[in-house]
Amino acid sequence: MNSKIDNFIKIAIVVTAIILILSGIGAIPFGMPNDLVNTFVSYGSIMLLIIYVFPRLRDLTFGNNRIRLDSNSHEFASNIARELGPQITSLASDTRFINHQRAFHDAIAVIKDSITRQNDPLSEIDLRLISVAMRFSFNFFNRELVPIVKDYPNVQFVLRVAVINPDYLAQFDLDTKEFDWNHFSRDLPAKIIDLDNQLHVEGITNLTIETFYYEGFPQYHGLMVNREHLYTGITDWDWNTQSGKPRLTVGSNEYRYFNSNSQIGKKRIELFRHWFTYCSKHSSLKQIPNSATSYS
Repeated sequence: MNSKIDNFIKIAIVVTAIILILSGIGAIPFGMPNDLVNTFVSYGSIMLLIIYVFPRLRDLTFGNNRIRLDSNSHEFASNIARELGPQITSLASDTRFINHQRAFHDAIAVIKDSITRQNDPLSEIDLRLISVAMRFSFNFFNRELVPIVKDYPNVQFVLRVAVINPDYLAQFDLDTKEFDWNHFSRDLPAKIIDLDNQLHVEGITNLTIETFYYEGFPQYHGLMVNREHLYTGITDWDWNTQSGKPRLTVGSNEYRYFNSNSQIGKKRIELFRHWFTYCSKHSSLKQIPNSATSYS
């Protein structure tokens, strides 16, 4: 009886570890829905605790039955914990959002927590965004971020945005039935100037917006907060349009969250930072309405 339970526990540990690793790298197994994968990832950290505690147990009680585990079971569990523990811990922090709105709402919560926490509250919030044309994010930041800027005048907010040059976008014959990316990108400078003027009239001086035009379509886009938090998605193409022209999808795609507490998160944040630096240094339009400087 004991050997059967030991084998079952071994199989459960291995299957859980495999699912966590596959879901963490985006290879969702067996067509599992994202919510189910997220459940595995979330509870994976709990499973990890069980794995660590398990080797130290000698007697387990299931109902009225008391089971004593042999040394081989403990050695197996110890090896699993030692080899897969760090990977599972990193992957357990992976969080996914169905679209930009869910992701950015979480980012707003992170920003609020950063400036209101009792231990070491931040006096500057550094936001960097790689976008196509800020079609979704401009109104969101105007609605969600600006009120925070007004509520915390002693905190300096810097929003650095990289968007595609409208002249570059105009070269591509994209589907425009729902919206025109070129139109949004071309109108963005005027929107930012209007927002800056509005804040100036209200006496709000603790928000700086730097905007850069770059040429190229970003495979990865998203928002980085203070080099510690990253919300990133992947652009996609829809060819099933009535016009027969490709439709670019951005904010409606899935987003993933990474933070600097894990090695995977650090690598993703560093990769995003490098691409943002490239977009800003090879841009055709600098800060609106002031001149911008280079940064890394």
